[in-house]
Amino acid sequence: MRNRLVMWATNADNKKILLAMDLITAENKVNTYLFDEETATEAFYKEMINGWRDGKEVEFPKHELLTKDLSVADDLLPEGIKVERHDVILRAKTEWHFMVLSSKMYQMYKSELDDFEEKVKELTGFDRSIWDELVSFWEKVQKQLNDKNLFREHGRSLKEKTNILFDDLKTMRKSLDSELRKASKEELNKLTTKLAEIEEKIEKGLGLKPIFEELKQLHGESKKANMTRNDRSKIWDKIDAAFSQVKEKRGMQSGSQQNGVSRVQRRMDGLLKAIQKMENSIKRDLKDKVFETNGCHKWAIRNADSTSKVENDRRAYPIQRREA
Repeated sequence: MRNRLVMWATNADNKKILLAMDLITAENKVNTYLFDEETATEAFYKEMINGWRDGKEVEFPKHELLTKDLSVADDLLPEGIKVERHDVILRAKTEWHFMVLSSKMYQMYKSELDDFEEKVKELTGFDRSIWDELVSFWEKVQKQLNDKNLFREHGRSLKEKTNILFDDLKTMRKSLDSELRKASKEELNKLTTKLAEIEEKIEKGLGLKPIFEELKQLHGESKKANMTRNDRSKIWDKIDAAFSQVKEKRGMQSGSQQNGVSRVQRRMDGLLKAIQKMENSIKRDLKDKVFETNGCHKWAIRNADSTSKVENDRRAYPIQRREA
């Protein structure tokens, strides 16, 4: 895609002329050079086609210069100028609009990269926030490339500059990672030593509640320690194992206490059942005694009533003796 165009044309007087158009992308303008047929020799024409059109500078003979803004609505050709291949003019107009927009976008992104370059130069060590900002920047540029809103050459230039900054940050990160690994090993050794002392207390059977609190405190220290993910995972696994030991021993003690309580409870239940049986037996004996007492009393009353009745009947109805 060129920003210069050379072709034969005719002017308003229908005379043959050489037309040369030059896009000034930074100003969004088009310079149009018109050369008379007498001036535009064959040698000059070849020099324009093979050199000037590709960006080389060529000494111009006598000519007319016309400058106009690049506009979507207006024609690129000056008024009165005609060409045989007007489709070439239309295509150049479309491409030049894209080049101007891409150039403006490129300058904007290049300015952002210059700011990033200054920030990276001022760093004394790796900064994650700068890294994340640079990643977001490149994702934005990549989207414009995918949407074909950015000229490929512009995208390539931005990519080269961005990669240089990424490489600088990677070098800083490697140095930081090395320092972190060294500090992490020291923290791991300190925490492991403290854990070994706690494990020794567990083995000796010392108070489990204080030990449990010490483990909680150690776990809190490991969270705040400046450690790598791998080293932090190692110490957490060991602390978890110690927690499990304490919980297991606490469970055994609790089970032993529960067994003692259960034995006493069973004895109490047995005594209560025996007392209940004795009370039930006494109640039955008392009931039988009452029944027997009440039964004899009622029989005596009934017999007394019967004797009185017989005696009364005898008096009312004396027995008549038959004479022999």
